[in-house]
Amino acid sequence: MRALVPSACLLLLTALGGCVGTSDPPQPVQENPNRFTYHTVDYPYAIHFAAATDSLSPTELARLQSFLQSSSARPKDKVTVSGETTPIGQSRGTRVRDVLAHAGLDVVAGVDVNLSPNTVNIVLTEKVVTEPPKCGDWPIFAGDAPSNAPSLFLGCSLRNNLYEQVVDKRDLAVGRTPGPADAEPGMRAVQKYREGKSDKDKDDSPTQNNAAANNATAAADAAAQMGSPGGGGNGQ
Repeated sequence: MRALVPSACLLLLTALGGCVGTSDPPQPVQENPNRFTYHTVDYPYAIHFAAATDSLSPTELARLQSFLQSSSARPKDKVTVSGETTPIGQSRGTRVRDVLAHAGLDVVAGVDVNLSPNTVNIVLTEKVVTEPPKCGDWPIFAGDAPSNAPSLFLGCSLRNNLYEQVVDKRDLAVGRTPGPADAEPGMRAVQKYREGKSDKDKDDSPTQNNAAANNATAAADAAAQMGSPGGGGNGQ
C-alpha cells in the first residue's frame, strides 16, 4: 500500500498540470499606442579661432549663436566637442565647452584628433519627430480586450492633426522654453479695478466719436487743400 501512495500523488500532479496549460499569457497593450516616430539628427559645425589664441572672437560667437538658433537647439540637447591634440587646441575645446554648457546644452567631450588648424568641431545631436502615429491599425477594440486596455484608436486623429499644425517638429519632441511674460498690462488692469477706475482711457460715447470723425475729416480736407496748386500752402 505504501508504494501506491507516491504513484497516486504523481498521477494527481500530472492531471493538474494538464489543466493549467502551457500557453503564455497575452501581452498587455502599451499604455500609449499612438506614439510619434522619433529619430536623432546630427548637425556638425566648425568654430574657427585666430592663430595662437584660445579666445572666441565676437564674430565667431555670433556665428555660433546663429547656428544654434537655425538648428533649433534646445536646453539639454547633447553636443560633442572635438579639438586638436595640441595644448592650445585642448584649451580652445575647453573654452567652447564652457560656452555651450552656459547655453544649457549637455556637453560631451569628443575625441581630440588632428583637425584643421585653429578649428574646434562640434556635433549637435537632436531628437526630432519625423512621422505621426499610424491610424487604422486597430486589431483590438474596447469590447474585445479582456485586459481592460485602452482602445488603440483613441487620440490618434488628434495627434495627427497636432503633427500637421506644428511648424517646428522639435516642439513635439522636447518643447521649448517660453519667453518672459508681459505682466504689466494685467497689473495695470488690477490697479484700475482696485482704484475704481474704468479700463478705458477715453470716452466712447457716440457724441465723442462723431466729433473725432468730424475733426479727422476737416484735417484731411485741409491737407488736401494745402497740397493742391491753388491751395494755401504758400501762405497766401
